[in-house]
Amino acid sequence: MYDIVLFGDMPDLKTYGRSTGCHRLATELRENGYSVLVVDFSSHINIDRFKQITDLAVGTNTLFVGFSTQWFPFKMTPGEYSISEPSKPHNKYQGSGPRDDSIPILFGKEKPNELFDHIHSINPKTKIVLGGFKVYMYTQLKGVDNFFIGYSDTMIIDYANSLSGKRPKRLFNRFIDYDKKAQSANWDFKRSKISYADESFILPTETLTLEIGRGCRFNCKFCSYPLIGQKNVKDYLKHEECLYNELMDNYNKWGTHKYMIVDDTFNDTTEKLEMVNRVIQRLPFVPAFWCYMRVDLMAVHPEHISLAKSIGIRSVYFGIETLSKNTGAGIGKGMLATKIIATLEKCKEVWGDSVWVMGGLICGLPHDTISDFETSCSYFDRPDSPVDQMNVTPLRIFRQDEHMKYRFNSDFEINAEKYGYQWPNDNVWRWIKSDTDIDSYDKACELAIKWQQRLDRHHEIFRFCFHSSCLLDEKFNFENLSSIKTKDEWAEKIGYVDFEAENQKQIESRYFGPLLDFLKSRKS
Repeated sequence: MYDIVLFGDMPDLKTYGRSTGCHRLATELRENGYSVLVVDFSSHINIDRFKQITDLAVGTNTLFVGFSTQWFPFKMTPGEYSISEPSKPHNKYQGSGPRDDSIPILFGKEKPNELFDHIHSINPKTKIVLGGFKVYMYTQLKGVDNFFIGYSDTMIIDYANSLSGKRPKRLFNRFIDYDKKAQSANWDFKRSKISYADESFILPTETLTLEIGRGCRFNCKFCSYPLIGQKNVKDYLKHEECLYNELMDNYNKWGTHKYMIVDDTFNDTTEKLEMVNRVIQRLPFVPAFWCYMRVDLMAVHPEHISLAKSIGIRSVYFGIETLSKNTGAGIGKGMLATKIIATLEKCKEVWGDSVWVMGGLICGLPHDTISDFETSCSYFDRPDSPVDQMNVTPLRIFRQDEHMKYRFNSDFEINAEKYGYQWPNDNVWRWIKSDTDIDSYDKACELAIKWQQRLDRHHEIFRFCFHSSCLLDEKFNFENLSSIKTKDEWAEKIGYVDFEAENQKQIESRYFGPLLDFLKSRKS
């Protein structure tokens, strides 16, 4: 039986992906002497499967069972939940949500008691804990012993040590957040990594998550991420050998060559890109990466464009937000539209079709008028746009109430009155304002949907294939999928594919089947 069991999930049923936070914490716990089982794909776990797994994994030694809320439903008011992201009212690529009888939905409906009761039927002393990005949405749940707020790399060790008796017992608040930014002097991000245990059954076609740097040197007014506005990004940048070893370990053990880089800003410094490039050139394989980058930094440091190609960036997301200088300046992004456009054109020139470029625009920012917003959108409304796919969203900010104190809130939310935002009704994200003719969340939604539909006309297929290529079939080879540009080519090479059904079959045969066999053999 395991000392600790953690349940994680994936973004949607069409995705074959892992819960990064659970595996990061499991790595830290194992290095401190604890046995840990991470159970992935919670959207495919109903109560019967949950009981089957916990009967084999939970025992008299189990200190706690944890659930990651990262991919749980959005839950902003008691008794209600939403599978859809509030800021994405229209997205034709949005995947399907968790199954109706799965762990995430049981939590969304505030009915996880059967899960908790079964754990306690095995061991009444086992604690129930919640963590992850959406934990603040679930703080009203009864039956949860502790909620971990923010990064838990150090707090989880202190918690386990106290429960196990490895250290003197200490009293914890129900909400544990004393090191929510993982800045403790007892822990060093620069030497951290994620190690996947044998019972993770990682496939060579999978796309894993890679964290090279943590936090962001910028301080955008709408951003609600932790560790923003850092002055010295080197404090949260992996050592070169540590990064090399993590990539090599995953390649040697699992055959991994695809990664989602989840750094808030991958190109925050040239020195960082140069370090990563040195690591990549040493590898005996050719990696492929997805990442977030800032186009304004590329304008100032054009060498980032060629470095990105050398590193192996194959898909990039630019948070453009607006091409209006006045609006951009108000959110911490005030570069002239001409410079942004010139840099995007240069990216396309250097990268060609080898990189799928995604961009984001936000509707409803301070000072942005309908005319300004539509001018921003209009630049990308053409077949030869240097951005392959645009995501247009209304501004998502939340009214501050009791459970928002456990969330990392943006400056817009903390100082809403200063920026002119108000919430006149019970809906915590349905704001209004009076500074321009984009005067409400509903108006921003209307404009976002209109322009999303219009901009979607310019690309026939979604070439963001990091997860589509996770299927164990040569037909879905990453390079093969990346080369397809039209619907006709897709029909000829691939044909119709129900990715949800194919992922379901693969998860059953390549994950849950082997996992249950492994747990049975371990117990016997």
